[in-house]
Amino acid sequence: EDLLPFPPSVGANAERGISVWTGVSIMASLPHCPWITRAEYEASGAGVIHQKSWLWARPGGCDFLPARAAHDGAPNVVVTLSTSASEATGCELSCTSVGGGEIATLRFGAGHRLGWVYEELGQRLQVRADRLRLVRSDG
Repeated sequence: EDLLPFPPSVGANAERGISVWTGVSIMASLPHCPWITRAEYEASGAGVIHQKSWLWARPGGCDFLPARAAHDGAPNVVVTLSTSASEATGCELSCTSVGGGEIATLRFGAGHRLGWVYEELGQRLQVRADRLRLVRSDG
């Protein structure tokens, strides 16, 4: 008891103050990570990990590279032309589909803030932004 002239104190390191923020930000981003499914891995092998480069949909943004978009229940879409944008309509991409079906336009932005809307043969379908992935095209 009498070894120290003052009571001992334990101080946390400086990084401890931001560790919770770092952990929470990582946990919050996990649902949006482009995980490869077991079926994709089994079909393509370990090389599939290095073949895919994902770009995630950002409604209201117009800074996308030519890409292939895919979501459950819809044909793949290859963006063939550059985007055009205006404040009133957001962005519009002219597209063609891969593997069947023709898709006239893929629209997103000001008028479609809650998700992507694409038109296939005159039928409009809305897609949640977190269900749509853009895959960089190598061709």
